[in-house]
Amino acid sequence: QALLDQLPQRISTWRDGVQFREFFKSVVNETPATKAMLAERISELTLEKELVVCDKNGNVRRNGVQIRNDDIIQRPRQKTFLPPE
Repeated sequence: QALLDQLPQRISTWRDGVQFREFFKSVVNETPATKAMLAERISELTLEKELVVCDKNGNVRRNGVQIRNDDIIQRPRQKTFLPPE
């Protein structure tokens, strides 16, 4: 359960995102969560705008889609808010 709650922070360690397959390999021994459970939670986090999912060509996929092994999971790009000059 803890890993599922920490997904955005864990995924942010990969600056340019991480392929879902590789992310699962990196955490499989730390959690009782199945691949399907991780994929479902990642999909939910896209609906909450906490994560972004891109296909293997870099195209952003719709929020809430089913996650594929070759999808790239990443944190949304942070916008910089500067005060007006």
